Amino acid sequence: MKATIIFVICIAVTFGCMKRSDHKTPEDTTDSKKAPPTLAPAMKTDSVVLSSLVEHTGPPLPVIQYNICPFEGCQYGRWKTQSPPRIFAREGDTSEIAFTLSPGDSFTALTGNIHMERLGTVVVTRDTGQFKRGDTVYTLSYTGEGWYDVWYKGQVPWIEKFWSTDFDERTQEFNIDDTFWNDVAGVLVHRALMIWWVRVHLSNGKEGWLRLVNTTDNGFRTEENIDGMDMLG
Repeated sequence: MKATIIFVICIAVTFGCMKRSDHKTPEDTTDSKKAPPTLAPAMKTDSVVLSSLVEHTGPPLPVIQYNICPFEGCQYGRWKTQSPPRIFAREGDTSEIAFTLSPGDSFTALTGNIHMERLGTVVVTRDTGQFKRGDTVYTLSYTGEGWYDVWYKGQVPWIEKFWSTDFDERTQEFNIDDTFWNDVAGVLVHRALMIWWVRVHLSNGKEGWLRLVNTTDNGFRTEENIDGMDMLG
């Protein structure tokens, strides 16, 4: 899937318009002027505190990615709701409800955009691919089959997930054993807030925007019960 990735709040001015092309990961040639945070030497302990390792150098929010269908098997077209979702008048704005659908209503999903209102924050715990131990990687939209767009030093590579999501964000600790670090190369220390805004069209001509909140750290899942969005079932 090709998607034009457009960042609000003057990101286009700073970095230019970026596109993902054929899902190839761009090489990172940017020399960071800021030294990566120093990891605690006892990486293989029973309790690792990771909050102090995060570099706060992500892009301004929100980040909007246009024309995205955010999971494997995702499709636009004829959908049927089994729940009563609210349809809003404008994308990204919940202040005005255009209308509410009833269970059993069918509608056409025309397109959709991903709004990252909070980025997922991954601390890299060992070298992997273009990422170095101590780096911070920010997750953007999920694209299916374990692959994500991420923000890394001003670039947007498309990568396969290499991190664990079993981190206690409340206590800022992660309970592990000595075999854990052989299986993953990073830890998600702050969860993302990903909103999928879908433009809908009714047979009577009404249109509006459906707001779908991602409720999982692994891929995409929504609490709304809607048939037709997943061609795989």
